[in-house]
Amino acid sequence: MERREYRLMQIVGIVVLCGAASALYADATLAAAISLVVGTLILFAGLVGAWIAKDDR
Repeated sequence: MERREYRLMQIVGIVVLCGAASALYADATLAAAISLVVGTLILFAGLVGAWIAKDDR
């Protein structure tokens, strides 16, 4: 994948983490916990993918 796609993954991860914060504010604890885990995994996948793609060039 191109670095642009990894950047999109990072943005999606941040958006999901913001959704987790709003779910926590709305007292939806289970939804917040799931969003926190999923958002963190997507964000780190984007960061690691961009880091590996940088080394390939």
